[in-house]
Amino acid sequence: MELLEKYLSKSTDTASRIIEGEAVIVLPQSSEVNTLNKIGTKIWNMANGNVKISEIISAIYQEYNVEMAHIKKDILEFINIMVTAKMLELSDQPVEQLDD
Repeated sequence: MELLEKYLSKSTDTASRIIEGEAVIVLPQSSEVNTLNKIGTKIWNMANGNVKISEIISAIYQEYNVEMAHIKKDILEFINIMVTAKMLELSDQPVEQLDD
């Protein structure tokens, strides 16, 4: 399945809060704390297990006046970093998420 058609969800190994419009994500196992910028926070909020990556890209494209290829590249890089860091997870099917 193509990456754009995968569903994005928050890892169950994270805890997060939105503070002053920015997502603060804690990885309890490593005591690592990460703060996301405005667009990173939008992606984090949309990563509910029921939204495809292509839908996230489209939503951000509609909100910002930036070239689609640039947005797609940046979002895919961000998602790759977040998946590698075990903050986000990918799945082929929708995933039910518990509230933070």
